[in-house]
Parts: sequence; C-alpha cells; structure tokens
Amino acid sequence: MIAAKMKILLLSLSAFTVCFFAEAQVPNGGFEDMTALPSTTGQWSLAEFWFNANSNLANPDLFHTNGGMGGDLPETPIALVDPFEGSAVMGIVATGVKGTDFREYLSVPLEEPLVIGQKYTVSFHYCNGYITQVSQAGLGTSDFGVAFTSSPPQQSGTSPMSLNPQFKHQGPLFSREWDNITFSFVADQAHEYMTIGVFGDDTDKDIVVFDNTNPQLAYYFLDDFSIMEVETSDIVASNDNPRFEDHSEEETPEPAFEESPFFIPNAFTPNGDGDNDVFAPVVADLSNYEFCIFSRWGELIFKTTAEGEGWSGHSVNGAMVDVGMYVWELSYTRTNEDGKTVRKSHRGTVNLIR
Repeated sequence: MIAAKMKILLLSLSAFTVCFFAEAQVPNGGFEDMTALPSTTGQWSLAEFWFNANSNLANPDLFHTNGGMGGDLPETPIALVDPFEGSAVMGIVATGVKGTDFREYLSVPLEEPLVIGQKYTVSFHYCNGYITQVSQAGLGTSDFGVAFTSSPPQQSGTSPMSLNPQFKHQGPLFSREWDNITFSFVADQAHEYMTIGVFGDDTDKDIVVFDNTNPQLAYYFLDDFSIMEVETSDIVASNDNPRFEDHSEEETPEPAFEESPFFIPNAFTPNGDGDNDVFAPVVADLSNYEFCIFSRWGELIFKTTAEGEGWSGHSVNGAMVDVGMYVWELSYTRTNEDGKTVRKSHRGTVNLIR
C-alpha cells in the first residue's frame, strides 16, 4: 500500500507550550450542505460556500452517496471511494501530465478573517481512491498545498495560479485510502479565503505514476476541512510534564511502498471452463483472515475466513451474479514495527467477465 504520512517532530524544551483550540473557521467543511444532489461530474457549485477559484473552465466534482449517475459514491468515474465522514466528498484534478500545466482548485470563504499574529491549525483528509478500468487518474504530484488570501482567488481557465501557499507537501502525494494532513501557521494578514491545489507551473513539480497504465490526471478526493485557532500559554517544564508534539514543523518524505503480504487479481471469468473460474487473493499465513465481496451498493455477496477459498461468482443464495465490477475487502492482523498487533483492512475492485 502506498502511504504518504507526515512525521511530527517532538521538541524537548526547557519551557514549552500547552495548546487550546477554538472553534473551526471553515463553513461546510465536509461538503454535506448542498442545494441539490449531484447527478454528474463538475457540479462543485451545488456545495454551499465552496467555489472553483472563479475559473471559467475548471470544474471540480461534488460526489454524494445518494447522488445519481456520475455524481454518486462509491463508484465514481475517477475511482472507487467512500466518504471519510458523512455522505459527501469533493474532488479536483490537481495536475495533468507533467508539462500540461493543467490545474483545478477548490476555494472557500472563511467564516471570519484570520487574526494577524494568531496561530492556526489546519486539518483535512485526502485520498486517491481505487482506480477503475475507465479512469484516467493514477498520477501523484508534489507541492499539493493550501494558500490563504485576503481577496477572492482568480484562476484563468485551467492555468496554474501563482499564489504563495502557507503549506505544501514536498514529495509526490498518493494514498488509495483516506489520509490526514495537518499543519500550523501564524497569520501574517487578515486572510478571508482558503484555496487548495497545486500552485505554480509544472517546471519544479514532481508528477509520478502511481497507478494505471497511462494515467493523465493527479486526482484527489477531499473531505473534513477545519481551521482551529490555537491559544497558547507557557508552562515551565518539569519531570511531571510530558513532551508536547509541535505541529508547526513537519517532515513530509516521499511516499514509500509498503510491502503487501498478498496479491489480488483485478478480473476473473467464472464461465465453467476451468480457467480463472474463482476469484481469490494469493496470501500466506495471515492471522484472523477475512475476505468479503460486496456489490457496488454495499450488499454482502460472499464471505470466508479460510485462506485459499475463493468466490465463484455466486451470491449468498447461490444465484450467479451479473457481469460487472464488485468490491473486495481483505482483513487480517499483523505485528507492526513497534511489536503491537494491529488490524489491517484493504479494499479494491474486481471485474467479473464471462
């Protein structure tokens, strides 16, 4: 699995700070409030407060579990993804293929201007999802960032904006499952708008193929935005006081591939010819193994706890299911580097072909 994690630096100081957080500043941070359910892609304007950086061409996508056609979840035209929370997410094309300088941005007015000299902590979740056969996504890009401005942003077409972001991820960012980005900064102006995306042209950007055979897009699903004021008070360090994590300094290494203890094909043909009739992961000695198949609507079709037992394309009542795409989920426990037992869960899609 590909992971892109921020490493928090622990500071050992003779005096340090206790942090208290005031209420969030982002309206509709989870995109739950909308004027109508999305029925196709490009309907960012249905999400209240959010906008597309005032571009006349760029069209971020709003998705909802009760949406229709290209606007529904979990199977979008881009990738298979569930919301991080609630029922809605937004998606943007952060970049195209390197050299195209293609951009989409997502912007929102803050509930009130930032206070100069005030420290804020920003948090949101992103993922790239599980790519479908018809998707053009699969790229990951560096410099994915967040910029605050005092006036509304103005993008020209799909060209890059040259804003100076308060945060940007240094290495290529890609995660099939939801991951969190959190950073802190001190406001130097009374900013009133927040914009998310990749700023500046492709010249110094590291745009990498992570998935798919010929991807054209670095596409990111976004959810759960918040901005919190950080109120601080100095506390004298003593043996009774633990260290505190300082989120104002982050190290953002390039994502590394985690060695997976299994292999799962992306298609099978249960037509009775004796060749590729059963869909099953190739695994070796996984503890508390569980393998399930679901329809795209979340209906459980198959479940087993026996390694080597596969799905033959039948539902729980024994009927042969239709051709198409289905969701698999593999769960197991393993011991991490700290010696702790953790539960791992992976999801993906398989195409049933006859």
